[in-house]
This record gives sequence, structure tokens and C-alpha cells, in this order.
Amino acid sequence: MAESMIAHAKSVVKGACLTALIWSSVAIAQTTPDPTRPPDAIVNGSGGVIQSSGPVLQSVLISPHSQMAIISGQTVKLHQKFGDFRLVHISETEVTLQNGKVQEVLKLFPNIKKQPVNKSAR
Repeated sequence: MAESMIAHAKSVVKGACLTALIWSSVAIAQTTPDPTRPPDAIVNGSGGVIQSSGPVLQSVLISPHSQMAIISGQTVKLHQKFGDFRLVHISETEVTLQNGKVQEVLKLFPNIKKQPVNKSAR
């Protein structure tokens, strides 16, 4: 009888630990940003697309045979037009649009700033 009570108590403790582990995993997952989610500039709170003040670079696709970017939901190949601008340059993190002498650089991660490493700190 005592052995069955101990076995039952161990089972309850294991179940409680498993439940706590699952809930903590759910809490961590809810705070991790979705890397596939479009930038906040083009998504409203309900998940619908809204207009931003200008074009937004959403994705860059580079292969040996083609280069293209998704700008504000529109797929634009290198040298094609996007509105009044022409896509003149594509890199892994940004594209350049040009209209005459006016150039506009769109960054894939506009909120990330690169900073040089201080070599004397090594």
C-alpha cells in the first residue's frame, strides 16, 4: 500500500514538472519574434497589411541566374521598374532604386546599425 502511494506521488510530481516545463516553453515561444513576419511598418495589429510612408524592402532573392527583391509586396527583378523608380542594385541586405539622379536605398533590416569593432579593446 505504501509503495503504491509513493509511486502515485512520484507520478504526480513528474506530471507537475512536465506541465511546468510545457508552460515555460510556451511563455518563451511567445516572447521570441517571428523571423518571417513582415516589418511592423506594413503590418497592423490585426495582421493586415497597411500602407507605410514609402516603399519597404521585405525580401531579397539572389541566385546565379536571377536577382530580385520583394518591395512592398511586389516582386521586382533587377533593372525592372518599381513605380517611377528602377531597381539598379541588389545586395544581401539592401537594394537601390533610382529615378534619374535620385537614388533611394531600402534596407532589409533598417533598425539594425553596424558599428565598427574597437581593435584596441582586444
